[in-house]
Amino acid sequence: MYARGMSQRDIAHTIDDIYGFSISHEMISTITDSVLPELEEWQNRPLAKCYAFVFVDCMYVTLRENYEVKEYAVYTILGYDLKGKKGILGLWLNETESKNRWMQIFDELKSRGVQDIFFMSMDGVSGLEDGAKAIFPKVIVQRCIVHLVRNALRYVPYKDYKEFSRDMKQFYGALR
Repeated sequence: MYARGMSQRDIAHTIDDIYGFSISHEMISTITDSVLPELEEWQNRPLAKCYAFVFVDCMYVTLRENYEVKEYAVYTILGYDLKGKKGILGLWLNETESKNRWMQIFDELKSRGVQDIFFMSMDGVSGLEDGAKAIFPKVIVQRCIVHLVRNALRYVPYKDYKEFSRDMKQFYGALR
């Protein structure tokens, strides 16, 4: 709730409404303050030397900061190591998504021990592929299928949209 922008008082009221017991906003503050060092340790932990596949993407969330509600980009990297184990490599906040911020994040991955990534899936942020290859020269970059489909649909006449969408889903094995 705190990460979603709720104040400590709002969280205390919500807990009382849902669970029927009171908790002070001071206690909420103590809890959130105790989690932050653990979160920082997790964010800076050493990573595997090599990842078979990573997904890089940004999502936007609304957060409260200094009594002001703002939208932030959350940079997310999900990776599969060579044993097939999946994990979040990190989460980073920024006001917008940009190639420069992604480059800083890729540099950080390098400093946390990542030496090689075989495949990387990403959206079409301008220059992002070149940036990834500058940090991880051997990486093979693949555009995210969702973004490929969305981009392709921009060029399809409205009357053909449904048929084209159905064909694309079948083509990419995304039948539901």
